[in-house]
Amino acid sequence: MNQCDNYSMAVQLYLDNELMGSTEEFFLRHASECAHCREQLELEQRLSALLRRTLPLYVASEELRARVEGTIPLGRVAVPTDIADAVALLASGRLSYMTGAPLIVDGGMTAW
Repeated sequence: MNQCDNYSMAVQLYLDNELMGSTEEFFLRHASECAHCREQLELEQRLSALLRRTLPLYVASEELRARVEGTIPLGRVAVPTDIADAVALLASGRLSYMTGAPLIVDGGMTAW
């Protein structure tokens, strides 16, 4: 295990604004000195920006949106970042011990 293994999860936490105080300071100091972590952070930032600027193909009418939202247990339609966050989690390697299980991102629809 190398020193950067301790910071791989920190990249995602930093991008999600979950690092604070001295933890954030240690991460940023390490990333400024470590080419590998800096490259990983820059790559994740570009991917995140790309995923977050994706727009829907069309906009549903308010009536249709209300009908659909009424059938979803979480009470809202997914936004692109809901799906993008799941994809980023799967691609991150943070689920390395997860095998053969689906990751369902449906606002609770299949739970009913």
